[in-house]
Amino acid sequence: MKRMLATILLALVATMSSAQPKADAPPLELWRLDCGEFVMKRFGAWFSDTYQYPPGPRPLVGSCYLIRHGDKYMLWDTGMTDERIGRPLDNDQQTQSLKVSVLDQLARVGVKPEQIGIVGISHFHSDHTGQARHFPSAKLVIGANDWEALKTSNHPGLADPKAHLAHWLGGKGSVVPAAGDVDIFHDGRVVMVAMPGHTPGHSRLLVRV
Repeated sequence: MKRMLATILLALVATMSSAQPKADAPPLELWRLDCGEFVMKRFGAWFSDTYQYPPGPRPLVGSCYLIRHGDKYMLWDTGMTDERIGRPLDNDQQTQSLKVSVLDQLARVGVKPEQIGIVGISHFHSDHTGQARHFPSAKLVIGANDWEALKTSNHPGLADPKAHLAHWLGGKGSVVPAAGDVDIFHDGRVVMVAMPGHTPGHSRLLVRV
């Protein structure tokens, strides 16, 4: 299955009057987190239906994002599993490796896992769900069609994501299956935007700061 790692749309539109926050709006901050590194050995086959890229491997990075809205925290994607630290995955398609966990990166900015109130998942691939288990108290927001696939499909490629999201799939955590766009904090500044195609419930995140 083709993988699209660029899953977040960050729009810095402070000059647009329609996107200007109110004077009393809560402060909004955003951090990029390192959520893995990839070497795609057959880059052209994965990322071009018409094989426009020259042959050979190319490196890519995986990103997650921490968003603070006032005193509330959201984590957008959770990267590949932290079991990859010191134990890279290597096969004929790609190499996956991870240097530092999401938890350690949150600690660097003084955020505890229990402070994460929302975990948003762009899509159900395992390199985006890998560390979700560390945030069991968070509300999970995920595209409705991806959520349905996780609940009903026996596709072998979903085995790892199902394990990563077992807490919510087992009914132990709060879930919002997003059937369309979701205004996360109800002020238009952090919006989960439905963009199905890469997966049935694929979404991106629009952040206005």
